[in-house]
Amino acid sequence: MFVKKYLSSALVILMVCLIISPNIFANASESIDRELFRKLGFSEFEIENLSAEEIQKFGNLKTEDIELVQEEVTFYRIARLPNNESFVEIVDEETALRESELENQKDEEFLKQIQLLKSLKKNNSNTKTEINNEIKLLQSTWENSKSSSWLKLTGTVSKVSSVYFFKLSYEWLSSPIMLLNDVIGISHSDLWTIAQDTQHLKNMYQVYTIYNQYVLTDEKFYYDPAVISASGMAFEFNINNGRFYDPTNYVYKNRSGYMIYRVQPSVTNMTSSNMYGAYFHQTVSVTPSISITSGDISITPVDKYNATTPVNVQFPVSN
Repeated sequence: MFVKKYLSSALVILMVCLIISPNIFANASESIDRELFRKLGFSEFEIENLSAEEIQKFGNLKTEDIELVQEEVTFYRIARLPNNESFVEIVDEETALRESELENQKDEEFLKQIQLLKSLKKNNSNTKTEINNEIKLLQSTWENSKSSSWLKLTGTVSKVSSVYFFKLSYEWLSSPIMLLNDVIGISHSDLWTIAQDTQHLKNMYQVYTIYNQYVLTDEKFYYDPAVISASGMAFEFNINNGRFYDPTNYVYKNRSGYMIYRVQPSVTNMTSSNMYGAYFHQTVSVTPSISITSGDISITPVDKYNATTPVNVQFPVSN
């Protein structure tokens, strides 16, 4: 009941906004300097879903002053074995895109079956209990049949004069197998000085009905890292932003997000450096212990997470 009220209220607010000012969203989009955000390592999807807060935070920068220094992309398969153990492996882009599309097609088939059962339930009031049980069984079968998730990590380094931006983006190409508390982090040499209070993490996803009707974009910002050191920082976040939508009525899509912060070299003779970005997908609910040293992020208990091999962004340094 709470979920329905929450979503209904969101739809009402959206409709009111559209009625009052049909061009409000178009005007906001048109006012964004898209090239500025591209140079900071933002994807087109991230740019399309910029909040007023993000625009304000980076809006004082000038596009011509920003240099996108280096970008590295890595694709991963997170596989679940029949005994419920799992592992992570690096895959090529073609494999990730092809296989994630097949996973998404399976999800669409599941939704079609749910739609059919719901139509039967609507037209046959005497069999509602039976159909509800069928829906629950179908949902359980669908969840247990998922054997792989596909993840994309993008590490980018940008600069404005002597100030550098370290950014790590994540994009789930198919729905994650588990929906708990994940960890994302960046590590680097301690010869970089982290600018205080410049960091944030944004986690977002879009909610659709099972009939593929867009409902809303759910986003949440995190400002306090789970751990921060001279060699980087890491955030822990709830992959659902602490919310729940009935999977027999609503679908999560386009799960993605990023972390970013500013740094400056603390020495003048640095000519090159590395930024490492890692993602840890939780498989069992635990409280993690996270350690960051120069070029490395570790987490315990390690067997409760699927840990990616870090994205390694090697880049030149100039003053």
